[in-house]
Amino acid sequence: FPPYLVKAPSEWQEKVPELWPKIKDHFVVEDCAEALRCIAAGIGEGPKTVLDTQSLDMAVWLVMAITDMLQQERATSVGGAGSRLDILMPTSDCTLCPAKECVFNNMTWLPDIETAELNLGSYSLVHSKISHAVAHTCGCRGLSLVYAREATEMQGADWCEAAGQNEPITTRLKNLLKDYPADISIFKEMI
Repeated sequence: FPPYLVKAPSEWQEKVPELWPKIKDHFVVEDCAEALRCIAAGIGEGPKTVLDTQSLDMAVWLVMAITDMLQQERATSVGGAGSRLDILMPTSDCTLCPAKECVFNNMTWLPDIETAELNLGSYSLVHSKISHAVAHTCGCRGLSLVYAREATEMQGADWCEAAGQNEPITTRLKNLLKDYPADISIFKEMI
């Protein structure tokens, strides 16, 4: 990810041996997150300064690399570094915003015209080059979750109520077992 993250050539080990122990042989999530902050710092003073095409592509690649690293960390149970980091995400208006302030459009049934007119409130829409899985892994919320949460938290939201199973699962299983005949058929059913 030049110029933000560059691996040193191995021939430097012989040429500059005192520097070699200070050079990383691989990058971690924190390095990529720092590179995103450098991109954000380099694009201007204001919080909504627009990225050029090259910076946007670099930001997208860095976010995808972060996602790969986070998934590898979770697979090896090293920890959730992404939850502690403030990862910057490329948005649809070509800016970088913290992932917790971004949403991805998982409401794909809406036509593009309606999606463009959505009121996102304080959230920014994740750039279309970022997949839903990548955005979710980095800590972005789905648009449907944001709308559902807003709808249930509105004052006077009596029009909706929680639905689902009213009986605890343990009670339901106990009653199912009680209703079976007391013969060998229950064991055949379980197998």
